[in-house]
Amino acid sequence: MSRQLPALVAYCLLAAGPARAADELPQAVSRLAQELAKSLQKSPDRGSIHRIAVLPFTESGATAGLGNTVAELMATDLAVEARLPTVDRARLAAVLGRHRVQM
Repeated sequence: MSRQLPALVAYCLLAAGPARAADELPQAVSRLAQELAKSLQKSPDRGSIHRIAVLPFTESGATAGLGNTVAELMATDLAVEARLPTVDRARLAAVLGRHRVQM
C-alpha cells in the first residue's frame, strides 16, 4: 500500500473538493477524511493497518498557521470514519525525533 498512498491521497483531495473560506475548513477536512476512510476500507491491506499517523501539514501565505489545526481535525475524523486509533502526536514526534525526522 505504501506505493499506492500518494495516488490515494491525491485522489481523495480531488474527491473532497477545496475549502473556499476558512470557516469551511472543518467541512473540507471532514470530506477528505471520509474519502480516505472509504479508500482504506476497500484496500486489500486493510487487515494489516492497525493505527493511523497524521503528520502536520505545511502551509504558506494566507493559510499560515493552519497546518496543526488541519492535522488535528484530520486525525479526529479519520479515527471516527476509518474506525482506527490514531498515533498520539507527542509519541509520533518522539519517534520521528529519534530518527531525526522533523514534524
